[in-house]
Amino acid sequence: GEDQVLYGFHGRGISKNAEPRYWAYGYKNRRNPQVWLGEHTVDFTKPVVVAESVFDYANILKIYRNVISPLHADISPYALDRIESAFEIVTVLDPDKAGSMGRTKIKKWAGPKRIVEHVILPDGKDAGEMDIEPLMEKLEPFVTFDEIWD
Repeated sequence: GEDQVLYGFHGRGISKNAEPRYWAYGYKNRRNPQVWLGEHTVDFTKPVVVAESVFDYANILKIYRNVISPLHADISPYALDRIESAFEIVTVLDPDKAGSMGRTKIKKWAGPKRIVEHVILPDGKDAGEMDIEPLMEKLEPFVTFDEIWD
């Protein structure tokens, strides 16, 4: 940050047996849950896609650049307040209990002032492991795609 303190550094094991599976850098014994991956480039005048993980973020970024990620589904009130300028939000959270709780939390936070749409992925899939065409089909009703990067 501008105060020269490291914020929002996260790590995730890619092996299913990795321990710890998920790790977040702490400052003064506290996690910094308010930081979004990609927030430095997001345009709040366009639909903002909220992807759950860094892998989901990276895959969506290939087709739509206005994407951010909290790097987990348990989105804090502080993180939500950081995106208060967003009018239209499209969630792409995993089709599991954590993703469902994240969708509910975002919808409740948004209230009637914002448009919130939810992309529901096939069971057992997340956006990071999906092929681009099926992912585009899921997002197509909500965003105008950017040119696909080679």
